[in-house]
Amino acid sequence: MQMAGMLYQVLTQIIAQMLTMSAMPIFWAVAVLPAVQAGFTQMKNQKQVVAKLPAFLFALLECWLWILLSGMLGGIIASSLFLLTGISISHCAMLYLWIVMIFLLMLEPRFYCFAYAGGFLVLAQTIASMCGIRLFDFDGEALLVLVAILHFTEAVMVRISGALQQIPVYFRERTGTLTAKIQLQMCWPVPLVIPMPMLQNTAAEIYNGYLVMPEWWPLFGTTANAETAVIYQLMPILALIGYRDTAEPGKERMQTRKSSKLLFLYSVMLCILVWAVKLHPYMQGIAALFAVLGHEGMLWLGSMPMRKYVHIRKKQRFAKFIIKKR
Repeated sequence: MQMAGMLYQVLTQIIAQMLTMSAMPIFWAVAVLPAVQAGFTQMKNQKQVVAKLPAFLFALLECWLWILLSGMLGGIIASSLFLLTGISISHCAMLYLWIVMIFLLMLEPRFYCFAYAGGFLVLAQTIASMCGIRLFDFDGEALLVLVAILHFTEAVMVRISGALQQIPVYFRERTGTLTAKIQLQMCWPVPLVIPMPMLQNTAAEIYNGYLVMPEWWPLFGTTANAETAVIYQLMPILALIGYRDTAEPGKERMQTRKSSKLLFLYSVMLCILVWAVKLHPYMQGIAALFAVLGHEGMLWLGSMPMRKYVHIRKKQRFAKFIIKKR
């Protein structure tokens, strides 16, 4: 009963913070952009002029609602895992993370991901500590668990609504034959609630008015001693999680299921490696290396069927004309 009461209070706090976050205009704006694109795609598919506007409005509303529901569900799952695992991300760690992500975005847009930024930061921290240098002051385990939880959340959202927005693209085979494929592209606004440490105080002073976590908490990171306890603040953060893939026509759902399984496997393996840090501190470097290389391997496995094609960067009309002529 005590455990159930604690979970109820945690879930109530998460939903309250998420509702506050969902009132921000940027949350609704990000959800509208892919919905408008999906509406235009459906409108182009309609041959009758009278049916174009209803098709646009229906597709826009359907896609918009699915994006909002998927983002809210992903936020509840991720925030619950953040609190249950007990990871805490400091403001300093979040600042380092965003600086590295912006740098990677300028270097190569596809590297704009928490997996690369978090992996590089923790790997640099581990190498510096091996050399006796204190480079970054943050919890590397918590940062890697953050990466794993976000990719687990992405796996859930890809499985639910990853095939909602479909854009036709054209490829050329090695033999020169043109073929049409479907590009899956989605972006979800995900309201997150992350515990951030505020201060330490005597354990006797914080029992009144605060939620006291059980003895096994946290699963990752360090715990406070018997005389002191750490007070955490639930910090709402809006995250944007994107998904992009290419599928065979008529097999879009099959491709999203495959991508979802790869994302789930990646997040579970990363959590196992982070848990192994308790056995040896240098396992943190191996986990950070896997965060980067494992993500590359996941993308490599997901794109295997498309490697025999060359993407044609031409106007859609020209590609359609060639296909009809052939």
